[in-house]
Amino acid sequence: MHRAGLGAWVNDRVHDLVDLQIAMDGYAGDYPDIKAAAVRLFSYRNGHRWPPPITARHGWADRYLQEAAGLEVVADLDAAIAWTND
Repeated sequence: MHRAGLGAWVNDRVHDLVDLQIAMDGYAGDYPDIKAAAVRLFSYRNGHRWPPPITARHGWADRYLQEAAGLEVVADLDAAIAWTND
């Protein structure tokens, strides 16, 4: 999510949206622990705020469909971004 939230460079991290959904589905731990670790990491890197707002980048729509094909994840990019930002 850290790199997917950065907007100043050519951002090809749409696969992070797929990876995050798969990770969340398989995670059996406590979500507050994950949030605490992410907040610490973002604070340490001091690149941008937590949570990072995810917005669609050029080329992401087609690439998301390719990355998500055959997986049990949100079907389209807009829905995946909404899920991630929620």
